Formats: sequence, C-alpha cells, structure tokens
Amino acid sequence: MKRQWETAAMGNQILDCGDFYISFRANTSDFGSIFTGDDDGAGETALCSNGGKYMILNGDFRKDYEKRVDKGFEECLKFYKSKKKKYSSVWSE
Repeated sequence: MKRQWETAAMGNQILDCGDFYISFRANTSDFGSIFTGDDDGAGETALCSNGGKYMILNGDFRKDYEKRVDKGFEECLKFYKSKKKKYSSVWSE
C-alpha cells in the first residue's frame, strides 16, 4: 500500500500507518528554544504509538521507516531500537 506524507497543522510531516504513525520535523527550533531538541539542525523522526508514546530519533529516517511500515509497528520498533543508542532524542520516551 502506498502511503503519503501529509503536512500537519503544526508543520511536521505525518505518515499515517493505521494503528501508529511516523512524524518528521525538519526544524525543531520552530517552536522556540524551550522545545528545541538535540538534533543539531538535522530534524527528528518519531515513531508514534496511538497510545501516546513517542520514540524519537535525531535525523531524517523517513525512507527507513517507509520501507518498514507495511510490516507493522513491531518492525518499525525494531528499527528504532537499532538506532536508539546513537540517535535517540532527549524528547524520546
């Protein structure tokens, strides 16, 4: 199934995957310094459960998640865990 990235009202891009979604924000400083992440300007990509948990990686991992979303949340979670040590955001749960 071909999924499309859509721009949300807050400016981040969202890939709706049914029971979870992927969010990408190119510039975390848009909200002001209090919300700026530790992405060094590379943006951040979040795996978001519908239960409200955000697993955020510093950097643009959209293509990596696109390859996995049709295999389900668990496959995306495995990818997140494989990158977490090096790329995890301070905002990640």
